[in-house]
Amino acid sequence: MGLGSGSAVSSKLSIFGATANLVMTSIGVGILGLPQVMEQAGWVGGYILLAIAALASLWMARHLTDACIRYSKNGEYPSYQQLGELTYGRWGRAAVIVSTDIFMLGLCVILLVLFADNTMRMWPVMNQTDWVLVYAGLMVPFVCIRSMKLISWLSMVGVVSVLATVIVIVIAGFSRLVEYIGTIDYSLFSFNQLGSAIGTLMTSFGLTAMIPSVMNNMEKPDK
Repeated sequence: MGLGSGSAVSSKLSIFGATANLVMTSIGVGILGLPQVMEQAGWVGGYILLAIAALASLWMARHLTDACIRYSKNGEYPSYQQLGELTYGRWGRAAVIVSTDIFMLGLCVILLVLFADNTMRMWPVMNQTDWVLVYAGLMVPFVCIRSMKLISWLSMVGVVSVLATVIVIVIAGFSRLVEYIGTIDYSLFSFNQLGSAIGTLMTSFGLTAMIPSVMNNMEKPDK
């Protein structure tokens, strides 16, 4: 009994692992899409949209967490789909399922396109379609992962990768600034592709669907 319970606890997510999962869900696509957002909305406009998207996501996450706690039974929290049914009936469950599936499909498409675009700019040996197929093939094995513990370790690696990417970009930016001779035109506000910029950022902060799963797999979900 003691050994079994210990292994059950060890399979749960720590606070750090749960945080890594949510952080990577929030910033995974955001880091890749942020340069495009700044180009579409301008430097000031991009940061304003970034703050709005972050606050909206925080607001939704807070209410979703409260709903999970309210409808929890015997320490188990309802899924996102179950919450839809508990609050709005069968139509609510159907609406959550459809919207979540569409969102997740769109998120995967955006991620593959951003991967392909960034790789094509650094290594233009293949076109965008070929790079999308390559990355899609690389991601197929990860679809089979069903352990939140393993996903948390992969998320931790992702957090480190994101931090390393940011550091490299900052260093490269300053080195280019020192070497560059001439003037650089910056756009502070741009409304030409505002809708696309908002969509990219809101997709980046789509952590709400992950919250019930993360809470059910945490050692201390009350934290």
